Amino acid sequence: MKIFCGYETTDAPWGGANTFLRALYGELAETHGMELVFSMEKNVDLVFLNQTSRGPGSGSQQIEQQFADDLLGTSSSLPVVVRAVNLRRHSAKRGGLAWWFSADRLRDRKTLSILANANYVIFQSDYQREIFLQNNFRPRRSRVIRNGADQRFVDIGYTTHNDLHPLRIFASAFSTRKTKRHDLLAQLSELDDVELTFAGHWREGVPPARVKQLGTLSHAEMVEHMKAAHFFAHPAIMDPCPNSMIEALAGGVPVLYGDGPGSGAELASHFGLPLDESDLSKTIGQARSRYQVLCDRLSLERSYFSVKRAAEEYAVLFREVAGKRT
Repeated sequence: MKIFCGYETTDAPWGGANTFLRALYGELAETHGMELVFSMEKNVDLVFLNQTSRGPGSGSQQIEQQFADDLLGTSSSLPVVVRAVNLRRHSAKRGGLAWWFSADRLRDRKTLSILANANYVIFQSDYQREIFLQNNFRPRRSRVIRNGADQRFVDIGYTTHNDLHPLRIFASAFSTRKTKRHDLLAQLSELDDVELTFAGHWREGVPPARVKQLGTLSHAEMVEHMKAAHFFAHPAIMDPCPNSMIEALAGGVPVLYGDGPGSGAELASHFGLPLDESDLSKTIGQARSRYQVLCDRLSLERSYFSVKRAAEEYAVLFREVAGKRT
């Protein structure tokens, strides 16, 4: 089975979509025998788009309107599957007259047009699906397939730590959007008997307090820091399916997650704790007392968060849509 992938990845750190799709492509090719190409060829069986982005491997360009029209027009017989990513109206909290005349509105119109004409839409979480439905989007057919982490995180062989003093918390974020809540990470770092280490890009203008900043790390380095942590902190809100959280859960590391809105509770409610902004000390106390229970529970379920599970679901869907039995 040959698939044209509209989003071309890079080996460099480039955010969640790139990280997940790079791992997904590898698993689809190696385990499921699928051939993935990044230029349109006559004999492809299916088109797979990551919303409107061509990806960093193609210069981070947007899909051209004419190209989208050709793919999704009535004269095209190629099945098209689109992975939904985001609506700017949601992520930027835009509205009113300023929104009506903004470039973001036009971008969302293009996104919704592509999704509406696709044969199948993949949502990354129930939360994300609900956001699109709230914006009057009704796909022809859709399915929720949550992301999965690179197998290296599953293979960490994570073991629990007996000494919880200090409580070691690891966090990471590629984006510096306000919704990533770097300010909450800084507050956590100031608590007694807590060590917080951060990988990625820190938001300008937010004092880091006692956060130890590591900058951008390789996957191998991320794995090592995961192994040393008691908890992974992901205080962000409005994230559809954060890959950094998925990586932590795949690695067996329980999560301290933002208390909504977002997919934090959907993904990690059984394997972590919501961050109580009104009493972070209380959250840390609960984290210490429930650490072993959360680790034990996660150890039984961590394979769900692997790219192997995600790729299996994608492969089944791709064959179904393309009419392929094997």
